[in-house]
Amino acid sequence: MTIASITHRAGPAWAALVFLLFGSLLLAAGPTFAQEADSDAENAAEEEHEEEKSESGETPTIPIEVEAKELRVQPGHTKYGEEVLRDMPLGDGHLSDLLRLNPAVDFARESNLSGNSATLRPDEISIHGQPFYQNLFLIDGIDTTNDLNPAAAEDLWATPSLVAPNRGSSPQGYYIDMNLLKSIEVFDSNVPAEHGGFTGGVVAAELKSYEGENKYSLRFGMKRDEWEKFHAIEPTNKNDYFNAKYTPDYLKRNYGLSMQHALTEDIGLTMNMSRRSSKFAQRYEKRISRVSAWRELTYEDKIDNVMGRLDTTWRDHKVGLSFRFARRRHDGVTSTTYDGRFESDHDGYGLTGDFAGRVGSGQLELKLGFDDLSDELDSDENKFIYHEYAEASTTDNDPQYQGAFGNSEQKQRRVTLKPKWAMDTRQLFGAEHDFSLGGEIRYTNSFYERPAKVEYYQYLCLQDNGNQGCVDKDGDGISGPGDEFLYRVSNYYAGKVDL
Repeated sequence: MTIASITHRAGPAWAALVFLLFGSLLLAAGPTFAQEADSDAENAAEEEHEEEKSESGETPTIPIEVEAKELRVQPGHTKYGEEVLRDMPLGDGHLSDLLRLNPAVDFARESNLSGNSATLRPDEISIHGQPFYQNLFLIDGIDTTNDLNPAAAEDLWATPSLVAPNRGSSPQGYYIDMNLLKSIEVFDSNVPAEHGGFTGGVVAAELKSYEGENKYSLRFGMKRDEWEKFHAIEPTNKNDYFNAKYTPDYLKRNYGLSMQHALTEDIGLTMNMSRRSSKFAQRYEKRISRVSAWRELTYEDKIDNVMGRLDTTWRDHKVGLSFRFARRRHDGVTSTTYDGRFESDHDGYGLTGDFAGRVGSGQLELKLGFDDLSDELDSDENKFIYHEYAEASTTDNDPQYQGAFGNSEQKQRRVTLKPKWAMDTRQLFGAEHDFSLGGEIRYTNSFYERPAKVEYYQYLCLQDNGNQGCVDKDGDGISGPGDEFLYRVSNYYAGKVDL
């Protein structure tokens, strides 16, 4: 009887010893024998024969055939398959959540702050100490990295800029939903030559393809601040306080629909749609002065995600089209001084067409991708004002700083062509060799635009009264608008810069 059928075809001698040991363990664990209905007589004869050998002192032996693939480990490379992606608890479902499993991947210190637990923006990652904006993110082999000012990326707490590209975006062009991924590869060193133009690591995601079976899945998740605990040192006196932006009250929800469905006999669709939302309350210090003024605000953060693939076969060649769309929208306050509200949108949509088939004496892969990434800032006002007379005021009706920095838009469009031809294995000089030839042609166009003029008005006191505002000059008995003059007007004109 054959307990295990394993044949070692290639590899070092230690591998064969490992498999022999594995076979011995199978024997020690207690094998299960498959018996045919008409084999009782044969089994009885074998048992009698074994008893005779045992009585004579002979050790019974059972032949074992060992068969297994050669074990190859590539340093600097980790691959997470569909099973891992399905079974691991991944928090908000971001790509960054999975990468916490990788010891070569580090995270920004801000990712551990409790204030970030309420937002939906993916955490920044660093591979082998490189800056987080020096990583390459791929979806189905196409570069989807966001190059729109990633080095200045911050979240709700960022101050919109008047003259620089928007902040608050992410180096990841798309906020991938993990439920649609077939695998993720991480290269932290020994990066293949086909991935270039960066000094960090590579994170390559591959979408699921239709495999001949219809599947459907519905998901819902929820997370709230009552289910978390944060620890802080108790204040030493009544004048001490904690900055409340780090302790939000929040409620997160996650909805998702996944499907694999045959559209025709030859075309299969794989698609995932999801929405994540977070609503949370926050307090912030309205202005910088000796008298602190606090304001209660409610924020909303939302991510919509649609991704999928169409797969078919044409003349024995595999042909596919993957599509992706991600949108994140959140609101915020212009700064801790200027109190104008804004909404910030990050949109990404793209397509990748891929072809794989045998051409000549090798396998040809051809990918053509298009991606459009944008960040838009929509502020309540195109004007911001400073009043020195209100320096000591603590009421919303009499603000020292008011207004917002206007609207702006930045966009990145990219077209990518990636051919790769892998020749058949060849025997040269007594050894096997694999040769491949490939390249990448990429065109990127980016622009930053302010669609309308933004104005700034600065008023100063006729006679300064220190941190109490202005000396009363109009006789109303208080520091008021009649005690100051217009000192400066600045105009930030509409314009556009292309790269």
